[in-house]
Amino acid sequence: MRPPPCDDPTDAARCTTDEGTKAQACIDAVAEPSAVTYESLCTYVQGMYGCYPPCFCSGDEHKADREATEEGFSGMLKLADSTKTCKLKCGSAAGLRAGAVTTLLLAAFALLAGH
Repeated sequence: MRPPPCDDPTDAARCTTDEGTKAQACIDAVAEPSAVTYESLCTYVQGMYGCYPPCFCSGDEHKADREATEEGFSGMLKLADSTKTCKLKCGSAAGLRAGAVTTLLLAAFALLAGH
């Protein structure tokens, strides 16, 4: 899962500095799950993916990246509970930092290890 292209100057659909700052503030405000349940992981993923900036969430330039990100999140959640579906919407709140993805994956694996 690749973070949104906010800081890559070679990216044609690059986000502005302001968009990157807003995305980071959004991500910083997303609360990590206090319990490792499917529902708490879904809420966490929704919050994180919602912080992706508009330059990443719209248009064709990043369509493949968006699809890969959604597949990654959905696949991880299906490992936690394959009978449930978590609706994801890119940019519904406003960057995703690598540390947040790592925390999310660790929480998911902890959930799976508990079964």
